[in-house]
Amino acid sequence: MGTKPKHLTQDDRQAIKHSLDSGHSLKAIARAIAKDCTTVSKEVKNRRMFEKSGCLGKRFNDRANRYGCDI
Repeated sequence: MGTKPKHLTQDDRQAIKHSLDSGHSLKAIARAIAKDCTTVSKEVKNRRMFEKSGCLGKRFNDRANRYGCDI
């Protein structure tokens, strides 16, 4: 009985990125790369990056007292 590789390859990660950009679900992506859907969701969760943007008309403010600060 053959064993499946346990780690994601760079090609798998690229396929996940392109599929997410195309709007595919995590289950569909997992089926496409022949991995478990929890593996795909953990990969997405661990490698996500947040965009720092402010509200309409204001720039991003990450200060502790940002609600009382006009900067």
